[in-house]
Amino acid sequence: ARNFDLVVVNTIASYDAIYTLSNSLPPVLWWIHEGSFAFSMMKAQMPKKVGNNVHIYSICDYTTTALANAGFGSYRVNSLPWGIRDFSQDSARVPNEKFMFVISGSLEERKGQDIVIEAISKQDPQSLSNAKFIFVGKTLDENIHAIISRAAISNPSIEYINSLSRSEALHLYAEADCMIVASRDDPMPLVSVESFILSKPIICKCCKKCK
Repeated sequence: ARNFDLVVVNTIASYDAIYTLSNSLPPVLWWIHEGSFAFSMMKAQMPKKVGNNVHIYSICDYTTTALANAGFGSYRVNSLPWGIRDFSQDSARVPNEKFMFVISGSLEERKGQDIVIEAISKQDPQSLSNAKFIFVGKTLDENIHAIISRAAISNPSIEYINSLSRSEALHLYAEADCMIVASRDDPMPLVSVESFILSKPIICKCCKKCK
């Protein structure tokens, strides 16, 4: 690391680099973009203090507050929001036969796919006959995967896709009528920004601050 002018450490999962490089050379930019769910799981591993050469940036005010609430109020945190290239498309989209909802993200409790499945189970058959729910994401939690798999077997309106390339995912988002972001804890999921760029309405869980 001493051969570089700057080290960028991405996410709290890279905390080992902070231990190694604190009070050393070169300067370190630690970009943190997790929320309280992640901090509750990882705070025992994260350093309580960092060296003066470590400059901490969070993705948003929510992450900064979550850090403080997790016991890292001593961190000197600045803001470093992110953005992505505008890839909006002006071409007309062919309407779907059924209203298509897309739920994209790794299968885990934090992402809340089970919340969507429960909501679907409460809909009347007539409404479901006119809708399609496509879940996309690799499995991190076998329990969430099982919930989706069982629902897909009993309900023809539900489909699960294990993984897609970025171009395939963006094509699916472009075809969707509505995106669902059901995360229990998520500072700013990429899929929400991509959906806004494609002018898609989003159903999402409101954070406590919004309430």
